[in-house]
Amino acid sequence: MSSDRPEGLEDDRFRLEVVLADAAGRVSVLVGAVGRGRIDLSSDLVARTATASEVSASQRMFGLVEGDLLWVEEVAAFGEPLQSYASARLTRLEQS
Repeated sequence: MSSDRPEGLEDDRFRLEVVLADAAGRVSVLVGAVGRGRIDLSSDLVARTATASEVSASQRMFGLVEGDLLWVEEVAAFGEPLQSYASARLTRLEQS
């Protein structure tokens, strides 16, 4: 990875690159940034097997809000533009 900071990347955020394979037959290369309790990723490349559904792009956001982990995924699939696909809010339960 280059030591040069990408133009426009804030000082308190850092470049992030992820390779993700899923059980549906797709492999994605995601690029983005992490910092300030948040991760933002956008697909740079999506490859799929012949039987996988057609997904041409995706974006994901993970963030800490009031101690909870929030997750949002948007996908562009079947010729449609990016749109909300799934989201979750995970709350840590106290152990007794």
